[in-house]
Amino acid sequence: MPPLSHLSTTTNSETAPCKTLSLRSRLQIGSALVGAAMALTSPVMASTPPHCGLADRVVTCSGFHPGTIDYVNGADPVTLNIAADAAIETSLDNAGGLHVSTQNGEVSVNQNGDIVTSGVRANGIFLAGLGGAISVTNNGSLTTYGELARGIATARLGDHTVINTGDITTNGAQSEAVNVLAESGAVRILNAAGSSITTHGDNSSGVWSVGLRGDILIENYGDILTSGRASHGIAAIVYERDLSAIIGGSVQTAGAGAAGVSLQNYVGDITAVIGSVSVAGQGSVAVGVNTFSAGKVDLSTSGTISAALGSGTRAVSNLGSVTLRNSADVVAQDLGLQVYAANVANIANSGQISTTAASAHAIEGRNLSGALTILNTGSAATTGLYAIGLKAETESGTIVIDNQGLVSTTADLANGVQAVSIDGALDLTNSASGQIITLGDQAYGLNAQSQSGAIAIDNRGVITADGYAARGISVSTGSDQFAAAHGDVTLTNRGQISTTGDQAYGILARATRGDIIADLSAVATAGTYSDALNILTSSGDIVLDLSGQISTQGTDSQVVEASTTSGKIDIRNAATLTTTGDVSAGLSIHALTGTIKIVSTGAISTAGLESAGVVATTMGDVSITADRVTTTGDRSTGIRAEGINGVVINANAISTTGQGGLGVYSRSETGDVSVTARTVHADNLAIFATSTAGDIAVVTRGEVTSARAGAIYAVTDGAVRLDIEAASVLTSGAPSVNSTAFSASPASVGVSTVIAQGATVTINNAGTINQGGRSTISARGEVMLSNSGLITGNVDFSGGDAIINNTGRFALSGVSNFGGGADRFVNTGLVTTQGRATLAGLERFVNAGAIDLGNGRADDVLTISGDYEGQGGRLVLDVDAGAAGGAAYDQLVVGGSATGTTTISLNYKTAARLAPGEVLKLVDAAGGSASGAFVMAPGATNIGFSRYGLGHDAVADDFFIAVTEGDAVFRSLKLSEGAQSLWRQSAEAWSAHTAALRDPTEGAPASGRVWGQIYGAVDKRDETLNRADQAVDLSYTQDHVGGQMGFDMGRLGETGMTYGLTGGYVSSTLEFRDKADRADYKGLNVGLYAGAQRGRVFVNALAKYDLIDIQARSATAGYDEDLDGHGYGLQVETGARFNRQFQTRSFFFEPLVSLAYSRTDLDNLSAQGAVIDFEALDGLRARAGARLGGAAALAQGQLAYYLGAHLVQELAGEDGVRFISGAAAKAFDNTAVDAYGQYQLGVTFTSNSGLSGFVEARADAGDNYRTYTGRIGVRVSF
Repeated sequence: MPPLSHLSTTTNSETAPCKTLSLRSRLQIGSALVGAAMALTSPVMASTPPHCGLADRVVTCSGFHPGTIDYVNGADPVTLNIAADAAIETSLDNAGGLHVSTQNGEVSVNQNGDIVTSGVRANGIFLAGLGGAISVTNNGSLTTYGELARGIATARLGDHTVINTGDITTNGAQSEAVNVLAESGAVRILNAAGSSITTHGDNSSGVWSVGLRGDILIENYGDILTSGRASHGIAAIVYERDLSAIIGGSVQTAGAGAAGVSLQNYVGDITAVIGSVSVAGQGSVAVGVNTFSAGKVDLSTSGTISAALGSGTRAVSNLGSVTLRNSADVVAQDLGLQVYAANVANIANSGQISTTAASAHAIEGRNLSGALTILNTGSAATTGLYAIGLKAETESGTIVIDNQGLVSTTADLANGVQAVSIDGALDLTNSASGQIITLGDQAYGLNAQSQSGAIAIDNRGVITADGYAARGISVSTGSDQFAAAHGDVTLTNRGQISTTGDQAYGILARATRGDIIADLSAVATAGTYSDALNILTSSGDIVLDLSGQISTQGTDSQVVEASTTSGKIDIRNAATLTTTGDVSAGLSIHALTGTIKIVSTGAISTAGLESAGVVATTMGDVSITADRVTTTGDRSTGIRAEGINGVVINANAISTTGQGGLGVYSRSETGDVSVTARTVHADNLAIFATSTAGDIAVVTRGEVTSARAGAIYAVTDGAVRLDIEAASVLTSGAPSVNSTAFSASPASVGVSTVIAQGATVTINNAGTINQGGRSTISARGEVMLSNSGLITGNVDFSGGDAIINNTGRFALSGVSNFGGGADRFVNTGLVTTQGRATLAGLERFVNAGAIDLGNGRADDVLTISGDYEGQGGRLVLDVDAGAAGGAAYDQLVVGGSATGTTTISLNYKTAARLAPGEVLKLVDAAGGSASGAFVMAPGATNIGFSRYGLGHDAVADDFFIAVTEGDAVFRSLKLSEGAQSLWRQSAEAWSAHTAALRDPTEGAPASGRVWGQIYGAVDKRDETLNRADQAVDLSYTQDHVGGQMGFDMGRLGETGMTYGLTGGYVSSTLEFRDKADRADYKGLNVGLYAGAQRGRVFVNALAKYDLIDIQARSATAGYDEDLDGHGYGLQVETGARFNRQFQTRSFFFEPLVSLAYSRTDLDNLSAQGAVIDFEALDGLRARAGARLGGAAALAQGQLAYYLGAHLVQELAGEDGVRFISGAAAKAFDNTAVDAYGQYQLGVTFTSNSGLSGFVEARADAGDNYRTYTGRIGVRVSF
């Protein structure tokens, strides 16, 4: 029998397909089997030993047999029993223990004794025949020592059954323990539990079986042990039917090239369930299963599979499919699990697999077409060079790998998971429980390659690669540039990927013509030249969705490096992207001709030198939306975008704090550039936008600042539009940016906050643009600047017309150059200055708002080179009247003429005020100005005790202030007039009392009366003081509330003269019409009065003295002073009373004249460095008129009523004040009230009990004077 070695499964990593056997080959094998059987029946028959007996076709042998037991039978069935007490021993060559041959009869052998042979070709049991079923059961012991001496050997055309429940041992070479040859029948071999099969010689398998046209079933539940070279534990070959194996128990081989289990089939299927197998020899395979045709292989392994110097499990179907389910722990030097199939291949591993040799893959699957599936829920570990954890290769099939367990490699070039296809699709998954760990150089965690097929990778577990040039995931497809199809790449990472070596990418993806679509998160690299994501396709598109945290630490290690030749790139980033090494960008995106779109809602930060946050370049269009980008390294740009066809950037928060770091850099050749930014903080230019021929639009919505350069740089040959929204603050710093890029004027050399150049430049500012180191805004082209916010500093324009429309605040400083063209500055807002400011080259300034130089710092000068037109605007100027060396003040200088109308307001730096007589030139024009171009604001004409009048010098074309006495000086005249009215109010209270004494009848008691009176009055006077260039409103309202009491003391003898004593209090408030100035009075008075009446004529006189306290307040002059004063005077009145009775009523008519003199004197008022010296005010008032009334009797008294009308004339009262300011003093007289009429209406009652009283209403009316008085009086007689 030829050795098995040439029929065993190949030990090479590749198995060549085998053709189906031809009919001639099958006949040759069948003839060989029959020839072998007949040859075995040919020897001379020995006689039957006496210990064997025949009974009913059953031969039973017992006892000791020193030679071979031969049994020959024809077609009849026979059973041969070797009794338990039997012993068969042979020592000659070709002398087997038991030899049975029949023609076609069935043979059953039951061996229960001991059989020992020692010669060559001395089989323990041998059965042969032409047909019929044979069955051999060994329950005893079989031992052979010679070469070619099998334990049990069968060769027959019928069915074969071999069962071992005992022990079978062979010691010679080529001596199988069980050898079964079947031409057409089925074969069943069983090594039962508790039994053993042992061989010691080379080429001596434990179980060997060959079947041509029948099925083979091998079962092992016992122990099989071989120790010789090429001595397999179990080996079986089937040519045309199926092969099955159930291998439990223990299978062990120790020799080189000795397989544990070797199953081969040329045409049919192989189904095997295999338990623990151990091979110790060099180059041995623990489990080898091979079908050479289209047959299927279904293999399950469990237990422990050990191949210390060989391979673990190999399953091959050259033209069919293979399914391998491994739950065994596999320890091998070479391959762990290997599957080769022409069609479908399925591998499921739940065991622990480890290999140690170079190229010793833990799990390897290969096929030509169909699906190749690997599921790993166990572990796969390798330590050898090039030794891959999970390896899958196909030509045109699809590969599906799902790792749910642990894959680890430690050597160089040893990938964790590798899938390679020519044109098939790859679908690789590392599930949430999966771990892939590589520790060698150039070892990839997961490697997928296809020449033209699609690749899909989904990582939800952990991938770690620690080594030089290692990769977390490496993907490549489309390497066959001539293939009709092109493969796309789909990547998903919801797990964790990390690398630690130099040039170790987290994910490397290549697609020649296909698209790359990725949804990625949690990738980290630590080495130099180690991108987290490196994505490249030649003509396909790239779509990336990023989340979680993705970071790099090494130099030249981008978080994302993505590029395509003609495809487009779409990046959607919600991740936190971080780099710490130099030359390491967050996003580095490049396309040759395709478009680039980036939307980043996550945070992007870099810390290294020249490490941009976002870089995007293409000959097509670029669109970038970024939420947060932070760089801290020197020369590290926040966003850099270059698109030949156009660039659009929307940036929320950009910070570049490293030296030379640009905030936003955008450039296009022929396309438009659009930048919208909320917050940009940069060391260098905050926003840089250029285009050769396209338009530029920049919108800012927050703080845009630069520490060392400008806030915005926008240059193109097209149009420039800058929209600075309300929340924007633009700030520049130092040192300078090279402004000579667009022929800067000297004023703009250095840092300008905004630099803009274009055919037209439109700037709309609603925010704040702070002053630059030189100019605030430098612009070239036709400029339209609209400011509704705040601009601080100066501007530098040239090359065309420039128009500024200011509705906000423009805080000018330094020199603003408007260059050539017809320039216009239209102000409807607020223009201020910081020191002296010049608008050079400006043809026209239109002011409909305010120019406010009133910053508390006098000596500011605003110079306008051209004409000035006021359109109802204001000019606010500081004046420091107390400055050393004379008054300091702001000034407007107009290089042309001033027209229109502008109101000037003055702001005083100190409490000092200009003195009357001083002159200040506020506006210096060049000629041709209108005299009314500037007027003083009403509130600015009176400051302190001075009035500022504006004049125009037509010759010099200057507008100047001439200082005269202010309104407060003339209003002080009314303070004395108001004090004088207190004396008259109490005097008229006495006069009303004396009139009431005359009502209702004559002859009332003249003494013994106490009287009292309360009153209230309102005085209103309208008066305007007109001077040469001044109209002073002296109109006021004065309120009085007072009370007066008196005692009629008695009569002087028989003269008829009565006399009395009176006293009272009055409170009064005088308020000027504009309510800016007022005085509060409080007065006490005491007086003596006397009266005489003779007949109808009466005469009354009052002498009275008043003490007055005044609280004078003036908002106009800015004082609040307390003054004391006094007044005294004499009032005399005389008249006659005519009574007439008409029926039952009495009537009277009472003409009266009076004259009252009073003198009022107040203390001086000192305020604002000036003195108001009140002259004593002498008043002389005459009154003439009459009362007409009647009386009627009441039950308990009388009632009188009356009407009165009088004419009052002020005969004096024109004394005034002296105004003293410095060494100058000037006197001003008061204007007395003109004549006016006085009208009364009153009622008087008298009771019989001595109580009487009156009520009176009075109105005074003149041209500009009115008084309304009401009083109530009561008197008691006793």
